[in-house]
Amino acid sequence: DGLDSCSIGIEVVGYHNRPLTGLQETALKELLRQLQSLYDIPDRNVITHSQVAYGAPNRWHRHPHRGRKRCGMLFAQPDLRQRLGLEDRPTGDPDVAAGRLQVADPFLATVLFGGEDEAARVVADRFSGDDQDVITAERTAWFIARDEFDSPRTVYVFPGGTRRRGHQIRDWSQMPPGTRVLLDQELPAGVAWRELGRDGRTASEVAGAAYADASTVYVLPDGRARRGHELSARDFRRLPSGTRVFVGFEFAGTVTRSRTAYQLCGPRFREDSTLYVLPGGRVRNGAQIDENRIPGGTHVLLGS
Repeated sequence: DGLDSCSIGIEVVGYHNRPLTGLQETALKELLRQLQSLYDIPDRNVITHSQVAYGAPNRWHRHPHRGRKRCGMLFAQPDLRQRLGLEDRPTGDPDVAAGRLQVADPFLATVLFGGEDEAARVVADRFSGDDQDVITAERTAWFIARDEFDSPRTVYVFPGGTRRRGHQIRDWSQMPPGTRVLLDQELPAGVAWRELGRDGRTASEVAGAAYADASTVYVLPDGRARRGHELSARDFRRLPSGTRVFVGFEFAGTVTRSRTAYQLCGPRFREDSTLYVLPGGRVRNGAQIDENRIPGGTHVLLGS
């Protein structure tokens, strides 16, 4: 808990089930060499996000658990660590050993802490072929997409060709085998937010490095809107679950009886990239809104 306060985080762009490029390995190896030398960090303390990210109880697991993130599991594999100049690695999960967390993903646990041959075998078995992103009796939506399973950025293509986004699905027990899961898809017009509690526990988890920027807008469950640069460290800790987070938007203002959408943003009020967050939580874009029927209290956000 609280590892961000005493660690250095490195983000490598890619996928949990695809190899790094040669240039990425070269750059990462040199970066690790410099940071380990500067801060006297032993090889065994170079750990992956998958080894520290933990999940709260949810529809898939009733207890606090390890196994929420697979995004860093590549870096637990002995052959890659060796190429990066790392000769040692952790061999067990201290939170699981102490009973603080349960193992939610035995496959991931084997990759993270199993022997070299065992880890290589389970990776080959589970991620070979073209069906790695297809739901089966054993491979659930959560298994494939993790905490992005109900995100609007995750698209499910059902066997008959019908498509649904994660936030549109209500009964996860009825997901048919053969459904393909597409991650990191473009958002449709009018769906451009993430949600605190659903998409991450903290503002930085949800919005990344932009969490405190003026271009990140937080719409709280009570209807108030705040920009990232207006919030203190204490405010960020107290953001309630259900807060919607809009990254990359200019907050134009709030519609009132004496202040129309046109007065707030001019001709841009009709653009697809202009979002209206209505009282009650509904979101519409400029192409969907009737300027004469925008209720007071509606927040106007201008997209880039």
